[in-house]
Amino acid sequence: MNNSIAALLISVSAFAASPALAASISFKPLIDTRLRYENVDQDGIVEKADALTIRARAGFELGLSKDFSFLVEGEGTLALNEDYNSGVNGRTRAYPLKAYTH
Repeated sequence: MNNSIAALLISVSAFAASPALAASISFKPLIDTRLRYENVDQDGIVEKADALTIRARAGFELGLSKDFSFLVEGEGTLALNEDYNSGVNGRTRAYPLKAYTH
């Protein structure tokens, strides 16, 4: 384990173990999900592209006092179908590629 991560965990543990602060510790689970659908119909390509994905973000927040908290969070996206060209899924001839403009 990296020394700085170990030091941080030891500091947080020592801070949380203090009897004076035990009453102010709070634990808050976090979860956020998003279902997304997108369609692309491009001239010259027979198939229409339909993408259905779900993104999930989960974690927790540990409040050690009113001025200090510790947050851990992770995120992942799952394709619920493969009827589109993502640019990396090998479906370049069958489906159009969405052109993003900013």
